[in-house]
Amino acid sequence: MDTSRVILSRCHFSNIGLRHLLASTFHKEKIISFDDQKNLFAWVKDIKKDSFYTLYLVLPDSIYSNIIYFHWLISLKRKVNHSAISEIIIVYHSDIFPELFSCICSHYKHRLVNINNLSNEEIVKKMHIQRHPSKNKIDKKHIELTHMEFCVLKLMIAGYTIDDISAAHNIKPKTTYTYTNNIMKLLGFNSLKKIYSCGEIIKASIENEIIREKKKYNSRTYLKAYVPQMA
Repeated sequence: MDTSRVILSRCHFSNIGLRHLLASTFHKEKIISFDDQKNLFAWVKDIKKDSFYTLYLVLPDSIYSNIIYFHWLISLKRKVNHSAISEIIIVYHSDIFPELFSCICSHYKHRLVNINNLSNEEIVKKMHIQRHPSKNKIDKKHIELTHMEFCVLKLMIAGYTIDDISAAHNIKPKTTYTYTNNIMKLLGFNSLKKIYSCGEIIKASIENEIIREKKKYNSRTYLKAYVPQMA
């Protein structure tokens, strides 16, 4: 049986550093790195039936610096060989990790490992010895919004401004700001600008029910407010 450790990162130095660390820890396993998801998928198609691999996705220092990484988070489980993959480990080294992205990882059963300010030995221990979180820790897989918060969020990712949203729902801008601030806190973002810049990730999260409306608002008799059609 062949086993491999596979690294996916667009950062050349992250690839080199983690590859060196894994090679010194797993002497008998192949260590392979990719800087593009397409190359990873091409490699996966060619591996043998009795081969298994652990995949490490290394996120950049700034969580928001390149939104493509979060497209990778959502698409990995769909496109990699399920029978061959042992585990997907999401490696990041940032003090800030939004709640939405944690939920995405939990939803797809990716394991999050923060290596910020850790030594090489500590990184190995955290990734490969402390494999399972405490039983008392509950991984949150969904973010639930009220009906109005859900509608406002859909309008935001469709490009509507605060004034546009206020006009569409016939409410005061101050009220709209209350909804957007609540949304911002629930997603774990620190500015409204982040919501607009992460529109595609939020849209994909809604489609995959990672962000969803609270159940008590799902009654057919409830009068729905204006919601834009999502392409």
